[in-house]
Amino acid sequence: MDTQQLLTLQKLAREKSFSRASRELGISQPTATMRIKALEDELGETLILRTGQKAVLTPAGEIFLSHVDRALKVLQSAVDRISAGPDGNFLAIAGTPSFNTFVLPEILQEFRVLHPDIQWQIYTDGTENILKMIADGIIDIGLVRGMVPNSTVSSFPLFFEKFLLILPNNHPLALKESVSLPDLQNEPIVFYRRNSDTWGEIEKRFLAAGVQPKITMELNHTVTVKQMLLAGEGVAFLPELTVKNELETGLLTAGRIEGPPILRPISAVIPQWELPETANSFLLFLKSRFVLGDHDGY
Repeated sequence: MDTQQLLTLQKLAREKSFSRASRELGISQPTATMRIKALEDELGETLILRTGQKAVLTPAGEIFLSHVDRALKVLQSAVDRISAGPDGNFLAIAGTPSFNTFVLPEILQEFRVLHPDIQWQIYTDGTENILKMIADGIIDIGLVRGMVPNSTVSSFPLFFEKFLLILPNNHPLALKESVSLPDLQNEPIVFYRRNSDTWGEIEKRFLAAGVQPKITMELNHTVTVKQMLLAGEGVAFLPELTVKNELETGLLTAGRIEGPPILRPISAVIPQWELPETANSFLLFLKSRFVLGDHDGY
């Protein structure tokens, strides 16, 4: 098998169409078909099911694709590092969506003043995939929410991220000086990443107060959650840094929850092996830039 076959499978899985995948790759449809057939013949497994105009992965194809995605990232990382030249001014990092959107731009701006010649490769992904990228050597440093109990990496807490109760401006609870969890007994809750450890912490507080939270919607992106709140579709718990602009401009309101604040650490994660000099410089910069214990983010 070769990389062109793997790239074709990857594109086909995304487009779910041989014609669209072929156009995206700049090849003919028969060429795309031949590449997939050669791959299937070599593996002795059917990877793609053709149903009318659609092309979907088989269970074997799903398994194989997960490894293909990682393998292609590893190859691209090697190419990028070699292309950076013998000085090694290359740095690959990955962060969660909220970190990369709301924190990273300012950090990069400051660091680039000190190290203007670095070539960057920046990925945005969830914590689980970021840890895989570290294990595969694709990235040098990951920025994730929470502490990582993983023997294959080292993690360093940078700062605490505060979660706030966010309300539409016209919500009755927005007028209260403080909001108790029983006040939310019948409130529809739009939740951000319910399967996260942050939700586990919030749910424990509800249950301790004798309240079963009424979750009506679960979303995986803070932008979508905010749009739902602006449309009056409920209340939500969101990281403060993701709603800073909406709170400052008065589009949304933060309710003051009774009890201790809901805090989650943001951590830098690195592999166990020695970091390249450029990556080590960035890690030291992150440690000096943040002060753990600042509950307003950074």
